[in-house]
Amino acid sequence: MSAENQLIESSKTGDVKGVSDLLKKGVNINIKDKDGGTPLIWASEKGHLEVVKILLENGADVNAADNVGWTSLLIASEKGHFEIIKTLLENGVEVDANIYETGWTSLFVASKFGHTDIVKLLIENNANVNYKEKRGGWTALMIASEGGFTEIINSLLDKGADANSKSNTNWTPLMFAAKNGHTKITQLLIEKGAEVNAVTNNGTTALMDAAGADHTEVVEILLDNGADIDIVEKQIGANALIVSSIAGNSKIIKLLLDKGADPNFKNDHGFTAIIYRAGIGDLDSVKLLLEKGADINAINQHGENALMRASSKGHVEIVRLLLDEGAKIDEKSTANGLTALMVAADQGHIETVKLLLERGANTELHSLGLRTAYDYARLKRFRDIEDLLKPPSEPIPEIIKKKNITKEQAEKATKELNDALWSGDINRVKIAIENGADIHGSKDNRPIIIAARNGHANIVQLLIDQGADVNAKDTTDATALIPAVGGQYRDVVKVLLENGAHVTDDVMMATTIHRPPEIIRMLKAAPRYVAVKKTIGESKELIEAARNGDLEAVKAALKKGEDVNKRTGDENTALMKAAYYGHLDVVKFLLEKGADINLKDSRGNSALLQAAWSGHAPVVKFLLEKNKNLLKIKNNLDWTALMQASLEGHIEVAKICIEYGDDVNAKEKEKGATPLILASYAGRFLVVKLLLEKGADPKITDNGGKTPLDYAIEEGNPNIAELLRK
Repeated sequence: MSAENQLIESSKTGDVKGVSDLLKKGVNINIKDKDGGTPLIWASEKGHLEVVKILLENGADVNAADNVGWTSLLIASEKGHFEIIKTLLENGVEVDANIYETGWTSLFVASKFGHTDIVKLLIENNANVNYKEKRGGWTALMIASEGGFTEIINSLLDKGADANSKSNTNWTPLMFAAKNGHTKITQLLIEKGAEVNAVTNNGTTALMDAAGADHTEVVEILLDNGADIDIVEKQIGANALIVSSIAGNSKIIKLLLDKGADPNFKNDHGFTAIIYRAGIGDLDSVKLLLEKGADINAINQHGENALMRASSKGHVEIVRLLLDEGAKIDEKSTANGLTALMVAADQGHIETVKLLLERGANTELHSLGLRTAYDYARLKRFRDIEDLLKPPSEPIPEIIKKKNITKEQAEKATKELNDALWSGDINRVKIAIENGADIHGSKDNRPIIIAARNGHANIVQLLIDQGADVNAKDTTDATALIPAVGGQYRDVVKVLLENGAHVTDDVMMATTIHRPPEIIRMLKAAPRYVAVKKTIGESKELIEAARNGDLEAVKAALKKGEDVNKRTGDENTALMKAAYYGHLDVVKFLLEKGADINLKDSRGNSALLQAAWSGHAPVVKFLLEKNKNLLKIKNNLDWTALMQASLEGHIEVAKICIEYGDDVNAKEKEKGATPLILASYAGRFLVVKLLLEKGADPKITDNGGKTPLDYAIEEGNPNIAELLRK
């Protein structure tokens, strides 16, 4: 080690004798290491007062700075070494020297870390109390107000610090104190002349900051000192009541209402306080808002009212209260035609569904997508709710015979039949058949397959009774039983089996993909198909084995000559199934045997996309190690692997995708969603944090002009909203 390096090391360790001996030998006292640190800077950081004194006595440069601008005074101020700072000041150190990038001075650093005695010492030595740092235009008073250091704030104010100083975005010390819940400091700043109603560039006030951060006592102080409750911020057009409704508490809402806040004020998205609180589940606030005259049936820009929001979140007591107070139970969303019953069914809230049914909710209403509440429950496979909402079975009419129907009438009726098959409206189906609709269709349009795919058991039965072939095939040679099994529509499977549906290998493949126990039992019990009994539970076909992670069975299947890239009815391969279910050893083996890593299923999902969707980070990492260009593959929705992971909250998968170059600001085409928008919408806090750290644009908008913040607020994710505002 060179003598210069020995001097630096001795200064770090506090070796007084070693430092003295080296200086006597004439070693360069201001030598710098690779980061620009000098012996004096190191001794000041480590708190070695005697070494500092020796270095200064021997002519060390008291104002020397390292590569980023840290001086001995700055580092000692951060570490809280009072005596060293005193010594440095006595030796003429520049008190307002600052870090190059941030512009922070020693006064800033000491204020940040709460070193009260050092702040006082620096002020006594003429530190500039109103100096503004470079990046945000903050002052030491702002930093101390954020940290809650009352004594430091008093010292700064006593020496002339401006209580109304403003940052580059017009934040004031009072706002920092209010946002962080520092009650005493809020009161102190107001007493020292802080402007209560100062407004930031975004239009926010200290009152909004305190209300949004859930600081009740601070809100009380601000209101008692004249805070304006009617100021509206610029991002979403919210006032203090709306801000508190998004992220505050019932006590703050009461304080604002008691001061005269308008309970029916709407932000730019049409939300009122009662719509927000009903969705959050705050029963006390909903009661209070109703007492203060809130419009119970007010709707936002998405056509939602308080009843719909409460129903979609399963807040059954709020639903009960709203109904008791006159909420319109069958009101439809102006955006999509959904009712409270539909959204409750769609989200699986059975107690809410029961209550709405008890209160007379209309089960026959259709959304703009021509679906009933029953349809939504069925599509999500909420079986208990489905049973509650299932339409009463209707007698199947005799075979309909209609004479004298023209070709044009039949074509019109067939079109009507196709529309009715998707919506599940059996009455429309009957009318279409009466008017001559073709119940057999063609390979690319089989009515019985469409009805089965959508889970309409009563329509499937009607079509069979009218002569439809239960085993009719489409262009992929699939029969109605395959989508019925794959969709887990037990009632449809039952109808088809009772009417002679053939249980083929393709049908069994549908069971290996999903394995619904009730349907497997029905298939096993089908008396006329012995082959089913041999196949169920015993098949070791390639794709089933890959799905189950059975490596030996995979090897055996390939040894028998099965195609490694064999496809299911929905275009899945063994590799895709192994990736989706996280069987890394199977994935590796299949690739060794020539599995095509680039293939996509019928929805456009590759093995990588499937692994990302299901959250299997080791599989994702392995696939990308094989070929990082897999990230360029998008599914039919134009989604990337990072989008899949962001929506589902798979943080480790998201990290890997970003590491290998997935674009954090990529947009899908249809709606313009980005990974950050999807994560904000779904409430994935850790993913949002990661995306922001990796450069995701928080101001980016989708095709409808909405930002990630808009989605976080609308979906009731206050922590994410706060993160996005920073």
